[in-house]
This record gives sequence, C-alpha cells and structure tokens, in this order.
Amino acid sequence: MAALSTEWKRLAEDNSLWRRLCFNRWHKRKTPAFERQLGSWKQLFMRRARIDRNWRKPEHRVHTLEHGSAVLCVAFNENKIVSGSADETIKVWDFKTKKCLHTLTGHVYTVKSLQFDDDKIVSGGGTRDKTIKVWDINTGNCTHTIQGHEGGIFTLQYDADKIVSGATDHTIRVWSMRNKKCRAILEGHSHDVYCLQFDQSGRLVSGAGSGDKTVRVWDLHTAKCVQEIRGHRGGVFCLYFERNIVVSGSKGEIKVWDLNTGTCQVTLKKHHAFILGVQFDDTKMVSGGYEEDFAVKVWDWRMMKQSYSLKSHTGNIRCVKFDDNAIVSGAADKAVKIWDFGVN
Repeated sequence: MAALSTEWKRLAEDNSLWRRLCFNRWHKRKTPAFERQLGSWKQLFMRRARIDRNWRKPEHRVHTLEHGSAVLCVAFNENKIVSGSADETIKVWDFKTKKCLHTLTGHVYTVKSLQFDDDKIVSGGGTRDKTIKVWDINTGNCTHTIQGHEGGIFTLQYDADKIVSGATDHTIRVWSMRNKKCRAILEGHSHDVYCLQFDQSGRLVSGAGSGDKTVRVWDLHTAKCVQEIRGHRGGVFCLYFERNIVVSGSKGEIKVWDLNTGTCQVTLKKHHAFILGVQFDDTKMVSGGYEEDFAVKVWDWRMMKQSYSLKSHTGNIRCVKFDDNAIVSGAADKAVKIWDFGVN
C-alpha cells in the first residue's frame, strides 16, 4: 500500500502528465503570458478548471470603467483594455488596476471601431469624422490620419501588412500598413458595412445594413466577392467567424452559417431587438444588443441554447468581447463592464 501511495503521489506531481491533460482539454486556446509564468502545469490545469466552473455557474466579479458618453467599441488583452466612445475619446486602461493610462482625443463626434497591439491603436471615426487614425499606445499620440472613405468607419481590422475598413459609404477599403495608402476598394454591398473580419488566408467576411441584409465572403488577394449569403430579414450588425463557421447578428436573431455550403445551420431568437456584438469559441458564445433588461447573454455553443444573462448595465449594449477569463462590454450607460470569471 505504501508503494502504491508513493506512486500515486509521484503521478500527481508529474509536470509532463499535467501538461498532457492541459493540452487535451484546452489545446484550442491561447496561453496568456501570465499563465505561462506559473511554471507548473498542475497549477495551470487547476486554474483553468476553476475558471471553466465559474463560467458554468456563473461566478464572477464585475468592475466598471466610465466614459463621458456611450461606449461604442472595446478591445482587450491580459494587460490593457481600450475603449472608444461617443464622447470623441479613446481610453486606454490597465486591466489589472483598472486605472486609465491615456485619454486619446482627435476623432470628431464618435469612435466606432478600434483594435490594438503592444505598440499601436488603430481606430475608425463615425459619420462626422470619416477617418482612420493610428496612435502610439504608449504615449497616446496620433501618428497617422488616413482619409479616403466617404462615410463613417463602423468596422476595421488590421495585421502587420494591411488595415481593412468598412464604412457607411457601402465600401470596404484595404490600406497598406506601411505607407497608409489605399490598395483596393471592395464594392458590392448596397448599404452601410457594419462588420467585417479576415483570417490569415486572406478570406474576408462582411455584413451590411438593412438595405442589403447580406453576409459576403471576399478574397483579399483578388479584391473579389466569392460568396453572397442571404437569409437575414434585417441588417447584419455584427459577425464573428472561425474556420468555416460564421455567426451573424441582426434584429432579434443570431444565425450560424456553414461557409462550405452557404447554408444556415441554426437560428437563435432569444434577443428581441438589434444585436450589436457576438463572439464564440469551442464551448460558449456571448452576445449583446438592444434589450429591455440591458443584459449580456451567454450561450452554450454545443447545445445552441442560452445559458444565462449577465445584468449590470443600465443602457443598451453596444459592443462585447471575451476571452477565457473575462467578458468586456460597452453600453449606452457610458460604462465599460469587466465580467471577471477568474475569481477564487
């Protein structure tokens, strides 16, 4: 018995065993820097298992950050949160301390879209602004202003090579990250382009407003539309895609599409008005929009049913993002909410 107990203890402390367990359970997820610093795969396994339980219960802590007007876009990682508002500002927050590090001014009226990395923020202004701005995230200084769209920039994404933006002029533009010049204009949508996302292969998916109602797939190498998906009864205000699955939000419904066939797999109707944010991973989906209870909705991705609602906002949800540890949402109540599932 003593020998058996010794062997069990050895296995329980075997770092390579815990590493395999982590890989088998969470191999699709990225490992943030602070988790890599834990050193012990057993510690990492126990931490992630606890966070998964917190998502299911749900058990979380809510933090609130404030703007001077509605919060229209957010992005975050384990170190920073960046938010854009109708108060004409972008705020950079320290994720751990929740302190504002910088307030960036330069856009006119509204900041509708943004993305950031360790060095820069790229943001898009609304219909009175029509510019894309590049900022130094460490100093808060604007380094470039890009003009060319004839409408507000409601959505954008960038990588090391390019910036892709969608606007109320019904076009998508591709800009060189190096010289900030326009490389291509993608035309085909017949209404405001509200959302877009591209992957490393050069496949771009976009959605447009109520005069269009389509999800379109583009080849960024040729600047051509290669697929047009119809089925929404209203405008497409948000989308998210991984591999060959696209989730899109409209008025009162979320649709899940298979890009291989262009067919709708599921339609979810727990929302009652405009859906302005949606994202999914291998276990869950999170969405938000115009609701009477101002709630962020969390869904069981595998079962395709709503798990619960998160209520703390006092205005309509305008944007929502999540990672393994937290949800960050922005709303018309001037607040950024951090729903932290990493609590003990």
